[in-house]
Amino acid sequence: MKWATFWAAFQSAVGTKESLSNTTKLIYLRKAIKDPECQILLTDPREGEDMYDIIVKELHALFDRTKEVHRNLVQQLIGLTSIKETRGEIRRLMSTVKSLISSIKRTGTYCLDTFITSILYALVPTKMKTLWEQHTKGHKLVTGVQEMIEHFSEHAETLPSTPFTQERHDAPEKRLPRRADKRKG
Repeated sequence: MKWATFWAAFQSAVGTKESLSNTTKLIYLRKAIKDPECQILLTDPREGEDMYDIIVKELHALFDRTKEVHRNLVQQLIGLTSIKETRGEIRRLMSTVKSLISSIKRTGTYCLDTFITSILYALVPTKMKTLWEQHTKGHKLVTGVQEMIEHFSEHAETLPSTPFTQERHDAPEKRLPRRADKRKG
């Protein structure tokens, strides 16, 4: 399900209509969503004004992946390859760039700060990505680069320092081949 697109359309058509009760909005929501993952949420027999808000919150938790979408779009942008100077290739590249930028804008995360955050995220090892995901679990949008730098810097301080002498001590010894004794008598 393309959650952001669906939710924007639903909000425009139903969600922001003050003339509709939450119970009516829930009925429309149940009819609009066909995704099998949602059926357990949508078939909850409980009714009432608060059920709409509860189900909307659970749907957002399930499908709203703004951070992941932003990272993916930035990676696609970074991953574009150089082209030849032909009309077709230039047009294709510009069309792709415009489309990716437009998609990033729709996530609400179009700024240099979030762009750099996505680049930095791609550069760190998997363990650090996992730690970052745990750190930002409650954040809906992409977190700023300054917070990421501080978090990774703090993490670096928890790691052991490995000066050159210790690395040599931990490395397996390299032995030189023995020379044959040339003094034979």
